[in-house]
Amino acid sequence: MIDIEGKEHLLDAIFEYCEDIITVKDLDLKYIAYNKAFLKSIIEGDEKTPIIGKSVDEVFPNDECSQVVINNAQKAISELETNCYTFRHNIHGVNKIIKQTTTPIVRDGIVFGVLSVSRDVTREENLKTRLLEKNYQLNTLLENLPLLVYMKDKNRNLVVANNESRNFVLNGIDSYSDGVEIDMKDALPEVENEDNYVLQNKKHLRKEKVVKGSDGKQHWYKIHKAPIVTSNNEINGLVAIAKNIDADKKLEYQRDLFLATLSHDLKNPLQAQISSLEMLYREYYGKIDEGHQEVMALIIESAKYMKDMLCTLLKTYKQNNGIIQLIYSRFDILSLMTKSIREVRDLGKIKNVEIRFNSKLTEDEKLMYADENQLRRVIGNMLNNAINYAFENSVVDISIKLENGFYVFDFKNESEEISESLKVNIFDKYVCGNPLESNSGVGLGLYFCRKILEAHEGTISLDNIGTKNTFSIKIPKLDEKSALITEVAL
Repeated sequence: MIDIEGKEHLLDAIFEYCEDIITVKDLDLKYIAYNKAFLKSIIEGDEKTPIIGKSVDEVFPNDECSQVVINNAQKAISELETNCYTFRHNIHGVNKIIKQTTTPIVRDGIVFGVLSVSRDVTREENLKTRLLEKNYQLNTLLENLPLLVYMKDKNRNLVVANNESRNFVLNGIDSYSDGVEIDMKDALPEVENEDNYVLQNKKHLRKEKVVKGSDGKQHWYKIHKAPIVTSNNEINGLVAIAKNIDADKKLEYQRDLFLATLSHDLKNPLQAQISSLEMLYREYYGKIDEGHQEVMALIIESAKYMKDMLCTLLKTYKQNNGIIQLIYSRFDILSLMTKSIREVRDLGKIKNVEIRFNSKLTEDEKLMYADENQLRRVIGNMLNNAINYAFENSVVDISIKLENGFYVFDFKNESEEISESLKVNIFDKYVCGNPLESNSGVGLGLYFCRKILEAHEGTISLDNIGTKNTFSIKIPKLDEKSALITEVAL
């Protein structure tokens, strides 16, 4: 602490302790006062170096900066105004950027000198230059990126966007997609809900959605919004990426039409099989023993489940434009796991694959809030894949636990080594592994699982080392308030 007893000592204290360079010059621009920082930073020598009475040119001979200092001092004296400027100066062999403020010293209306305060701002100026370069690079990227990319602040105001993105956000015009024009009145409520979800929950949002054009036509967009969080974990805004995927959906429609037609053609013979099996189960054609009756009941249940899936598939593609509505409820996840494992038991026996299941859930934790029917499809897909691709005479380990607020399902098996190229896109649509004699897949199973899990704010991943595979599913422990996504666009 500096103890200043009177105003007369204030200037002495500033000269003694201030780290900025302070000088006072008379009207002839000769030095009449200066502080220690001036000697240490500008003059290479000790504090006894004689400076008083010398001019700027004498102190800085053959130095380009001396003329800059002289010109600005003369300007301050003649115009009676304070000047602030920067210049480069070589100090002890090191190039520095100096910021100097010069102001006239006036007493009773008469100018008798100039006061200059200088500071080394090399670090700040270099940082500013780098920031400007980064900003230029970012702007160049935004201007040339064939995507709609923009940033909003925490109040949802648009702050950064290229011309195309700004026109899309404010007017609904997508220049990247042949001038598609969105009905903003229809679209804004959903956009507000998306933004609020990201800002309030500090969570990413990825979705495909249908929006209505001003001409009444429907258009598909893939949206990804992410929160901008400060180092103090405070929300600062969001960044969004949007892309029109009408062309992709047009191609998918052809495939989907084939699947819907196939589903329709399979439904009738499947119903006939269910009817025949039920007649056998009810002993219409004669007595069957208890063991056969148990197997028959399992076959009937699986067949009915298959019929429900076919009906759901038909409804999805015929009525809902490829969108599945999620129906949340609270159910016993252990009971669902046990039932799903029982359905694939005979599949495991054919390959002599042992299925082991381990649960670390408590009685309270086993009640899960999700779409039970869709989650059953996910678990069924994972179990079938684990067994179908497993080596014969091997083991499939299934486990479930609640960890850090997430239900974690692990499906472990050993199989032929998965190629690096397949790992990259194994969860994409129409991507499948090595063909199987008994299962000619079309590459929809893992893609479907990913979409359903993302709608539950969950994830699916593959951890693979050689022939050992672990497919992991993580689903947050949701409730009636936190389950916000109610539909899945396949």
